[in-house]
Amino acid sequence: MRTLFWKLALILVSGTIIEWKGLESGPWFFWLGCVSIPVVLLAYGISRKFSMTSWLPAKPAVLSAIPVFFIVLSFVFPALPEPPPESWFQFDRDEPDYEHRFLVKAQIQSSISPGLFLSRMRIQDFQKDRDPSYYGEDWKSISGQFPKTNISNSAGSSEYKFGWLPDGLLHSRQSGKNPQEGSAFRSALAIDNEELYPGCILSLQVYGRGVPQKPYGGFGEYLRSKGANSYLRVYEKWHVLDQDCPNHARQRIRTRLFKILSELEGESAEVGRAIMLGESGWLNAKLEKRVRRLGVMHLFAASGLHLGIFYGIIYWPLSLKLGRKHPLALFLPLLPCALYAWVLYFPVSLCRAFIFILLLALRSLIHRKITTSHHLANTALVLILWDPPGFYSLSGYLSFGAVSGILLFYRAIEQNLFVARNLLTRALRSQLALSLSATMFIAPLLVFSFLEFPFSSHLSNIVMVPFVALMLPPLYLVVALRMVPALDGRLLQAFFEWVTVPLEWFIWLARSLGNWSLFFRYESWANFAFVFSWLTMLLLACSMSRKRWLSQLSVRLVLALILVAPILSLFMDGVFWGVAAGPAAELQEHWNTLLTDAQRIH
Repeated sequence: MRTLFWKLALILVSGTIIEWKGLESGPWFFWLGCVSIPVVLLAYGISRKFSMTSWLPAKPAVLSAIPVFFIVLSFVFPALPEPPPESWFQFDRDEPDYEHRFLVKAQIQSSISPGLFLSRMRIQDFQKDRDPSYYGEDWKSISGQFPKTNISNSAGSSEYKFGWLPDGLLHSRQSGKNPQEGSAFRSALAIDNEELYPGCILSLQVYGRGVPQKPYGGFGEYLRSKGANSYLRVYEKWHVLDQDCPNHARQRIRTRLFKILSELEGESAEVGRAIMLGESGWLNAKLEKRVRRLGVMHLFAASGLHLGIFYGIIYWPLSLKLGRKHPLALFLPLLPCALYAWVLYFPVSLCRAFIFILLLALRSLIHRKITTSHHLANTALVLILWDPPGFYSLSGYLSFGAVSGILLFYRAIEQNLFVARNLLTRALRSQLALSLSATMFIAPLLVFSFLEFPFSSHLSNIVMVPFVALMLPPLYLVVALRMVPALDGRLLQAFFEWVTVPLEWFIWLARSLGNWSLFFRYESWANFAFVFSWLTMLLLACSMSRKRWLSQLSVRLVLALILVAPILSLFMDGVFWGVAAGPAAELQEHWNTLLTDAQRIH
C-alpha cells in the first residue's frame, strides 16, 4: 500500500504540473527532478536515523526512481511550439482580400480527425497581385519592402499594413537568404482531403476566405492543447498549389485497408472505417448524432475493446495448443497489436490498452502476483513516459477512467445487482455491471466537458457493446487476411461480404434505439446530470463495502436512480434540468402542452 501511495503521488504531481503549465511543463519537470535528488536523500537519511520508515515505500529503492522519473519526463515531453507571427492573423475572412497572399509550406504532423490535421507551417513569402482584374494574376513579393509595424497602429494604407512579416522571414528576405529559414509554427489545418497523413507537405496560398484564425471557445482550447496556435481552413481547388506525400510502409498499409473497405457502400463503409481506424469522424453527421445520443461513441475510439479482440484472435488458438501461460502464446499476439497501434499513429487509448496487456503478459511470465491497483498504476506511469500530454488529456482521462472502473468495481457491482437464475439474466447482469462500472468515473467528466448526457446510455450499451464484440472478430480476421495481396482471392472476398453484413445491422440498431434515446443538453456544468453522475459514482463506490446489506442497497439505489432521473428531467422545468433533444424533446413538448392546457382550465 505504501508503494502504491508513492506511485499515485507521482501521477498526481505530474498531472498537476501538466494541467497548470501545459506545453511549458518540460523545464519544470527537469527542475523538479534535480531538486528531488537531495530532498529524497535527506528524507531517507532522516527516516532511517530516527526509525520512521513506515511512510517509505516497501522497497526504498523506489525513492531513487522519483528524480529519474521526472528528469526522463522532462526529456520526453514535447517542446513548446513557436507561436505564429501576429501578421499571420492580419486577414479577415468576412472581408476577403484577394490582392495579397501568404505562400506557406505546411507539413502534416498528425491527424486530429478526418480532414483536420495538426501541421507545421512555415511562411515562405508574402505577395501582392499587381493585376487584380478578374482574369488577371501577376504576383510579386513585397516581403521586405516596408518596415515592421504593428497592425493596430497602421496608417490605413494596404501596402503599409500588409508589407511586414515576422523578424525571421523579414531579415532572411532582406539578406537574400532562403525564405524557408523563417521560424515555423504549428497550426490546425482543415482541408477537403481526408486521405492526407503525417509526412505530407502542402504548398498553400493563404488568401481570400481561406485565412487563419485564432482558436477560441472550447474547440479552440482543445486545439491549443494539441499545440496549435492558429486554425486554417482551406480547399484544394483554391488554396493548394502543390502536394507531396511520401509513399512509406505505414501509408501503403492504410491505402490497402481503404481499398478493401471501399468495396462497402454508403453508411456501411463509414461505420467500417470508423471502427477499424478508431475515428468517429468518418461517420456522416446524422449517424454520428444518433450514436452520440445513444452514448456509444466509445465504440468508435480505438481502445481496449478493439485491441483485446485483436489480441484474443491470435492468443486463443495459441493458448489451446501451447498453454495459457506459454511465452509464445502471451507475446506473439502483441506483435500484430503493436502493428495495429503503429498504423493508427499510436492513439492514447490504444497505447493504454497495449501497455496494459504487455505488463499483464510480463506478470504472467514471471509468475508475480500484483494487485489490480498496482497494475493500473504501473500502466499509468509507463504511459506518462510514453505520451505525457496524451495521458493528461480528455481522451486519456476517459480511457483510463473507464478501465479503472471496470477492473476495480465490476465484480462487486455485478454481485449486488440482482439474482440471475439463467443464462439470459446472467448475460444481462454482466453487461449492466460492465456499463455501470465503465461510466462511474467518467460520467461527471463527460457532463462537465460536453454539457450533455444520454440517460438511456446503459440500455444502449447493454445491446450494442456485445453486438460489436461479436461483430469485430470475424471482421478483423478476414480484413487481416485480405491485407496480404497473395491471400486475397474470391474466397476471402466472399467471406468479406458475409462478415460485413452486421455493419448494416449495427446501423439499423443505431436508428432503432435512437428513437428511444433520452438525451439532454445543458447550459452550464451546474446541472441535474452532473449531480446525478456524482451521486451514482458515490453509491457504486459503496458496492465495495464489507457489509452486504450496504453494498446491495447502494447498487440497487443506482438502478432506481437510472429509472427515475430521466423522468424527472422530462417533467421538471428549468435550466438546471436541461433541454431534451431528439425523441425526448417530443415527450417534453407534449408534457409542457398538457401542463399549459391544465393551467388554462384552472
